[in-house]
Amino acid sequence: MKFDILSRELLEYVKQHGCRVLHLSSDVYHPEFLCVEGKNGLIEYLSIDELKTILKPENSKLNVDVVVLAIPESTKIAQLFIEIGVPHVIAFDFEHKLLSKFMDNVYTLPKRYDYIYDFCVEFYKHLIMEKSVYDAWKKAKPRINDGLRKVSN
Repeated sequence: MKFDILSRELLEYVKQHGCRVLHLSSDVYHPEFLCVEGKNGLIEYLSIDELKTILKPENSKLNVDVVVLAIPESTKIAQLFIEIGVPHVIAFDFEHKLLSKFMDNVYTLPKRYDYIYDFCVEFYKHLIMEKSVYDAWKKAKPRINDGLRKVSN
């Protein structure tokens, strides 16, 4: 098990050595970029094309069993991991309900992270209990739905 700050170097490490589960989370996000720590602790935005260049394995696929993108609006990044051969990719997408994207983020962003956190706790709990990835996902998915119902009522 390895915990580290997400950086280009860590992504290179994963490409070279692989891992069972790659869990990526960030408080800074953009649907078309992965935010990593750059030089001097500054945020560096990696485009999907840059990520593909960094992660595309020399052999047939990236040696990672599961990628969890614990980041709001991460479906485009998830598609990249699917394209480079990761068999199980979990991403999050939330529909904008309000007219202003700014107001939508101000109102719902903290809730989104709560939903993602609740899902991940449940997902990993079942994965540790040696459930399949699919079974762990099925057990954890209601955590998102329950949270969304509480906010909409």
